Amino acid sequence: MRLLAVYALFLSYSFGSLDTTLDLRAVQSDGLASCPSAVEVNSTIINANGNEIQSRTFICLDDSLSTHAATTSQPRKSFNSPSELLRRSAAECKTPAPECQCGLQFGCSCSQLTPSAPEGGDCRTLIDALQVISQAGGPTFTVPSSGVLLLEFQTCAIEWINLRNAPLEYCWDELGTLVSLTDEECLIPAVSTGAACTPADGLWVLQVFRVGT
Repeated sequence: MRLLAVYALFLSYSFGSLDTTLDLRAVQSDGLASCPSAVEVNSTIINANGNEIQSRTFICLDDSLSTHAATTSQPRKSFNSPSELLRRSAAECKTPAPECQCGLQFGCSCSQLTPSAPEGGDCRTLIDALQVISQAGGPTFTVPSSGVLLLEFQTCAIEWINLRNAPLEYCWDELGTLVSLTDEECLIPAVSTGAACTPADGLWVLQVFRVGT
């Protein structure tokens, strides 16, 4: 994955109310759509080298995510994790497995998640921003029990869905590698409009898809 030189970094935070139910019409998210009870619990704007990245965390108030994995259309192309990822240790994690999910074998597929793909360059900007985020906030992130992390830049969105009834920890650099892989295999060659990845233990789903008009 290409490295991005870090020129500037500014963080600002705003928090959503636990009592506010998510308006699913505003987000084209297959994972969130599978949980009508989802609420937004955190919203952060990250300014990475002049690009505003929106990071939002949602939790599912029922067991929808733990009993129903996000569904996609029939994949056009499937591919597995590169061998170098399989050799990566979980040394970056603060917690042991299964909460730590770094370094697991995974499989991805190119899928028609939305009618059109993200516009050119938006996903690459989001991928490059992940390195900035890791340098500012540490090498890993934690998604709460039955929670969803949604990262957006213009028309590109990354959705990391925790299907477990307990928190999961994942590595920012590995997330960047997965999204970069799906971008190169699925979006850039216009094989499909989106992509989805799942690990060998089936505890989470990663999706890349279009948001906005």
